[in-house]
Amino acid sequence: MNIDTLSIKWVIAVTGTLFLFFGQVAAQTADDQTLRYAHFIIKEHWVQTQRLADSLVKGAAEAHRERLSIPNGPKPPLPPPPAVFDRKRNTHFIVEPEQYIFYSIVDEFSNDSILRPGISNIYRINGESQKLQEFNANSFEMWEEYNLPYKSDELYQLLEENKNVRKEICGYDCYQVLLKNTLTQRPVELYVTEEIQLEYHPVLNVKKYLSKYYPLYIRYYNADFPEDEYREYRFYKYR
Repeated sequence: MNIDTLSIKWVIAVTGTLFLFFGQVAAQTADDQTLRYAHFIIKEHWVQTQRLADSLVKGAAEAHRERLSIPNGPKPPLPPPPAVFDRKRNTHFIVEPEQYIFYSIVDEFSNDSILRPGISNIYRINGESQKLQEFNANSFEMWEEYNLPYKSDELYQLLEENKNVRKEICGYDCYQVLLKNTLTQRPVELYVTEEIQLEYHPVLNVKKYLSKYYPLYIRYYNADFPEDEYREYRFYKYR
């Protein structure tokens, strides 16, 4: 066997090894959906309309009249009317390998209350220890670290996973998931992606669901008044 033949075989062997190596790296990269760097803006919109308030007041008045018709029954006063509002807030959620940072900014110009701070506490989650620490921007005070709180896995019951109902959010392919809050019995609509793996969510921080997918749209609503009482969160990419 001459030197040229050995050289060709060596090149073929090295090339095959490199293809195999880079193929494994590509496969690992495709399987690893852990998000390492991102900056999201979560736009929150919380609404209770006059139509809802009028309906609740009417129902309370009818119940009140029924109680008054009882001869010896208690005569409680009418409850105060429910609040009517349209509130907006932006939450910055920054993802880095060693930490997550998030804080909220209230739209002070269009909100109906001047008692709310313009900026929330700034929260930092240590990526290694999973400890949460708060910084109060108004008093310029750093608080002690504490364990990252998660909501109970039993708080939300899975109703449907509709993979045929899809939309793109922040460049990620998402599908619809419907839950029910087991405390309020109210529905929750999500659009989730399986292309992101993160151990924390600023809104729906439930391990049971974060282990399967990541919500990029969340809507809590009143099934009887879906457009008159709701609270929704939409993710947008800041960069």
